[in-house]
Parts: sequence; structure tokens; C-alpha cells
Amino acid sequence: MGRLPDVSAAPRDAFRLLLSHTPDNAYWADRSGFDLMLAGHNHGGQVRLPLIGPVFMPSRYGRKFDAGAFQIGRMLLHVSRGVSGKHPYRFGCTPEITKIVLRSGD
Repeated sequence: MGRLPDVSAAPRDAFRLLLSHTPDNAYWADRSGFDLMLAGHNHGGQVRLPLIGPVFMPSRYGRKFDAGAFQIGRMLLHVSRGVSGKHPYRFGCTPEITKIVLRSGD
């Protein structure tokens, strides 16, 4: 997982975006005041069985943050399935390229 950055100098009233390889940092990001976190790493499980879901998730939280959008406190987390992975196969888990448009609240 690596070291977490020191974000204490970042202004609290500004929009705060975190790009993280893994969604495992989500609870820390919410506590640190981030508004939006974008992550991948889990690839949606790559193999998803009907009625069961992902077979294996490389995350400390298991299937909890497999793919999609999640509200954690006041922060929004988006986990992309991505287009590839360590293994070149997928089943029941289509690859995706995510387009997110950010707009000013002003």
C-alpha cells in the first residue's frame, strides 16, 4: 500500500481529489477531508459469477469496493474496473474506461 501522503498543508476549503491505486485508502481519505477519491486495482474482480459476484478481490476489504461509486462519510469513492489486469482474461466483468466530468459548484 505504501506510505500515505502528508496532506496537513492542503487547504480544507478547497476541493480535494485523491488518485489512489487501491480503494483500501478510502477511510483514511475520508478522515483526511478528501471530497472525491478515484481508484482501480480491484478490476471489478475480473471473474464475476452470476448471483455470487467477484470470485477474488485483491483488497483488505474483500468485495466491499469491487467497482462503481461508494459514499464514505462525506467523500465519494469511484473504483474503475479498468481495461486490463495481471491476468488477461475476464468473465462477467466487462472492461471499462471511466469518464468523470467535474464542474464548479459556483
